[in-house]
Amino acid sequence: HRIIRGVVAKELEKERNQAEVIEMIDSLGRWLYVDQNDATQSRKDRLPYLPLAEGVVAALSAKDMSHTDVIELQDNLATLLKYQGNFKRARLYGQAALDGVADDDIIRARLQSNLAIIEKNLGHYDVAAKLLEKALKADSKHFGEQHPNVQIGRSNLAVIFQDLKRLEEAAELLEKALDVDIRNFGEQHPSVQIRRSNLALVYKDLNHLKPAAELLEKALKAEIQHFGEQHPTVQISRSNLAAVYRSLDYLEPAVELLEKALKAGIEHFGEQHPSIATRKNNLAVNYYQQGRYKEAEQLMAAAYSTNKEMLGKDHPRTQTSKEWLAIIREKLDEE
Repeated sequence: HRIIRGVVAKELEKERNQAEVIEMIDSLGRWLYVDQNDATQSRKDRLPYLPLAEGVVAALSAKDMSHTDVIELQDNLATLLKYQGNFKRARLYGQAALDGVADDDIIRARLQSNLAIIEKNLGHYDVAAKLLEKALKADSKHFGEQHPNVQIGRSNLAVIFQDLKRLEEAAELLEKALDVDIRNFGEQHPSVQIRRSNLALVYKDLNHLKPAAELLEKALKAEIQHFGEQHPTVQISRSNLAAVYRSLDYLEPAVELLEKALKAGIEHFGEQHPSIATRKNNLAVNYYQQGRYKEAEQLMAAAYSTNKEMLGKDHPRTQTSKEWLAIIREKLDEE
């Protein structure tokens, strides 16, 4: 990265007018851009260009250059680093992008939403909620209550409310978003499946388990038809449905779903990714409930190690893995 940044800095020091520099930034930004609400877009093939993009941003920051295309590049960097599981670096770029726009800028709500998702992954739920409430208010005013962007905002805020145990508010937001999205897009659209999945997880926390399972079964079936068996979105729904099945004490189907999701996830992200740690954590809990303590210990230890390295020792997910690891090892000591 240092070498690439040095090369970029030297190139930008050459005699160039601002239009040439902006054209270069715009081209790089368009290549890195990923619509976070479009699950069909590939993130993985953009990752090799991260060092180049970081070099450009670093060089432009040193020159104190500010432009809309620079802000978009920072936001795209934040999105890809989030996908990579590098949430702390993602936050730096996401915050820099947000700081670069005026309070009344039309893109501010999008930048707030993107930063909020990163803050959520860092365990900063109150910060994320404040950002998303501001973004939802701005989008509702600008687009109107029935616009797809508003439903995305409702869904994102509901997920944070779930983390904050504000479950009734979360359910109300998601029921509105699901109803509008079905009317806008129809029953089989990918956005509708995201709303179903999110609402199902809130229903699970409210102990409405049968409705939760029905929503997730519909979502999973539609996503497999739309994306295929190996897509990351399908693995998220498998993991979510497994969580509901575990609560219903359907342990065998839950384990089958989680094993499929974990295998596909490792092939896509590799072993050292926060989402893989979450799946290992969840599968280990299921193994524990089945009395498969050695397998559970191995998976939970791996989940704890990854979470500690990627998220930090004080992150809620790291603490959850640590607590479960202690429970599993205590059970192994009793045998």
